[in-house]
Amino acid sequence: MTVDQLGFYVLFGGFALTALAETLWPRYVWTLRERAQHLARNLVLWALFLLVISLLVNWLLAPLSAAARMHGLGLLNLWPVPYWLAFIIGFLFADFSDYVLHRASHRFRALWLLHAVHHSDPRLDVSTSLRQHPLFFVATLSIRALLTVALGAPVEAHAVRDVCGVATSHLHHAAIGWTAKGIACWQRWIGWLIVTPAAHWAHHDPDPALTNSNYGQVLSLWDHLFGTFHPPALPTRDSGLDALRDGRWQTVTGMLLTPWRARRFDRF
Repeated sequence: MTVDQLGFYVLFGGFALTALAETLWPRYVWTLRERAQHLARNLVLWALFLLVISLLVNWLLAPLSAAARMHGLGLLNLWPVPYWLAFIIGFLFADFSDYVLHRASHRFRALWLLHAVHHSDPRLDVSTSLRQHPLFFVATLSIRALLTVALGAPVEAHAVRDVCGVATSHLHHAAIGWTAKGIACWQRWIGWLIVTPAAHWAHHDPDPALTNSNYGQVLSLWDHLFGTFHPPALPTRDSGLDALRDGRWQTVTGMLLTPWRARRFDRF
């Protein structure tokens, strides 16, 4: 099985299994119509994501990474680094660069106006995982591509890390009714290494002190190292951004226009 095939199964198979788990152990009480509308809106952005990601990966990220290895470009090609070590370094670097870019998207207004589309979802579920403005992926993945060339890591390392990122993102946003005991178990056994769903819920809390924490997607190492980790807990209210909560921000058109419409807010 190739990494691309694995990514396909994780993206779509993981989505289906997570959606099934949401149905069997729901976190929210909502009507079939409410859930269908929520799912349909977010899946439009999913479709745009898949278009953008396929173009960027196939036309930019993969060719640049392959060219770096072929022509000896990048730090890892300056010395005879074994493939397995270059793979590990590339995986860690990809995850760290996503942490940095995610943190930057909360700090710099131009990126935040794009990333706010993701945070404006008032009810998290598996479809929220890829609810991002298409221009956000263009900006962040273009930066990732340049960093990939600078490092010279194998493209497989970035691909495997991104497959892991999709899998964890499905779980992070899933509307599954975890119990306090279940959250404690997750955190005790893997929370020191892997970002858990409850840790990511805090990141989606409307309180800015919580929103600006827990930036990691796969590894929780970076939040612990750089002081941005916030202990997870059961959510006591809906997620989202208070200024972008009403219906006009939740339509497909509203989400796509958010970066321009939301500029009038000093903070949100």
